[in-house]
Amino acid sequence: MKKQTDSWYKNKTWNGDIDSSFEKHMRYERNENNKAEYLQVQGCLLLLNNSEKIQEVGLVLLDRLKEDYPTAYCQNLAAQEKLGDYFFAKKQYEKAAAYFKMVTDYCVQQQSRTNTSTMADLKWAEALYKINDAATLSTAVELVRNYPVALLKTPVQKAYHTKLQLVLC
Repeated sequence: MKKQTDSWYKNKTWNGDIDSSFEKHMRYERNENNKAEYLQVQGCLLLLNNSEKIQEVGLVLLDRLKEDYPTAYCQNLAAQEKLGDYFFAKKQYEKAAAYFKMVTDYCVQQQSRTNTSTMADLKWAEALYKINDAATLSTAVELVRNYPVALLKTPVQKAYHTKLQLVLC
């Protein structure tokens, strides 16, 4: 028996054949959570491509995730943080801040950071700082000040937190 591969939703590029295969597999899938996961994984991978046209396909897939599967919280949460990272890298700090705020608000509401990097509030603070608006700086300072440092597990995370503290002071 041939082993089924999961490469159909883990493409790092996109073309007509990949699109056809992806849509065919999506039609045959019956589980709504699986469909949401496939959209989230594929959309996020395409955001990492160097081609803006392929990144646009990733954005469309993530919009589709949000529209078609709004109750797939785990997948939507991961996608929102990835969108924040994407727009931050594009220097679209207002959009990035909005996505990081959505993730942070959800984490506060659920009292859990599951399905996130655990650092969305620090990323939000950095985006607010980069916006360079005096009105948002106090929020950024509070986010960094109130961050539970016990969540910082690696030296890179600790350095990131310290850098934000220094910049905001």
